[in-house]
Parts: sequence; C-alpha cells; structure tokens
Amino acid sequence: MSTKEEPALHVERALFVIGKAKKGKTTQLRNIFRDRRMHKGGKALPKGGGKIPPVALSNERWLYVRLSSPQESSVPKGGKKVPESLDDFIAKCRENMKVQLGGARRWNFAGALWPRGRRNGYGAEETIKRFISEFWPERVRAVVLHTDLQGHSLADPRFWATVDGLRAIPEIEVMLVDAREYEANGLACADFFDFT
Repeated sequence: MSTKEEPALHVERALFVIGKAKKGKTTQLRNIFRDRRMHKGGKALPKGGGKIPPVALSNERWLYVRLSSPQESSVPKGGKKVPESLDDFIAKCRENMKVQLGGARRWNFAGALWPRGRRNGYGAEETIKRFISEFWPERVRAVVLHTDLQGHSLADPRFWATVDGLRAIPEIEVMLVDAREYEANGLACADFFDFT
C-alpha cells in the first residue's frame, strides 16, 4: 500500500524581528501590513486578534506571520501548559506553511524572537540556525531592535554579543532599527517580500 508523499516545503524568505519582551517586535510586524501589497488595505493590523491567517502575496506565494516569539509561548503537554520548545516552534511553522493551502507552493515567514532564551533556554541564534537547517530559505533577514518603542537604548554588552552571533551566521542579513519608527520599519520589512 503506497501513501502519497507530501510535497516538499519551499521557503523563499524568512524575516525575524528580534527584541526583548514588550519592546516593539509585534508592533513592527503589525506594520508590515501598511504596505498595500499585503492585501490588508494599507492599514496596520490592530492590537489583539491573536493568530493571523496566512496571507496570499500572489497565486502561489504566501506569507506566514507569527506575532508571538516562541520564547514567550506555551504549548499543552500532559494536561498542562509548558514553554514552547524549539521542536514545537518548527512543528508549528511546518503546520502553518501547508503546501496545499489555496495553491500555495512558495512560502515566506515573518516572526518575532527574543534575543536570548529565558523560560526555555534558546535565543535568536539557535532559533534561526534551526529554522535554516529545517527549511533552507533562500534569504534570511534579522531585524534587531536597537531601541524600544519609547526610544530607550537596548544596546548593552549582551545585545552586541547577540548581534555578533547573528552576523556570524553566513546565510543571514542583519539590520539594526529604531523601534520608534515602526511605520517606516513595517514598510521596509514588507519590501523584503517584494519579488517584482
């Protein structure tokens, strides 16, 4: 008895917005939708609302946006909620980037990450390396918040260690941004998914 093999998942681009908890990562991601090419009428997504359904960028090209970082998420296991592991994060990405969805053949990803692990021990570097090894995206960009939404600097010795660690990953492009400029940052992030 043969089983039909699921088509290979093709991931074109992955964008990770990196910053500490409650410093503006989700705001940057919500503002990607100010770009009219994202099919939301040129308006940022409002706060709240939870999960964003995959967004069609073209007939075959889709975008999966994950607003919560895996380091701040929980999953049900054994009747209780436990911190999301790196394996859980990858499994959720794979589940949400289904090849069959509306003709989707090429996927793109945008999501939030903490620079360092806290509850579950893994940070941005480990997460991005694992994402690359699982999905082999054509391009990867890390947008690291240099200041928070109020303009307070996030740059301390551990911040620079994270940036240097990200820059050491050959497949990655690293940008430092001022989180106060979230409207412009959102449009710049949206440009990463422009294939014209």
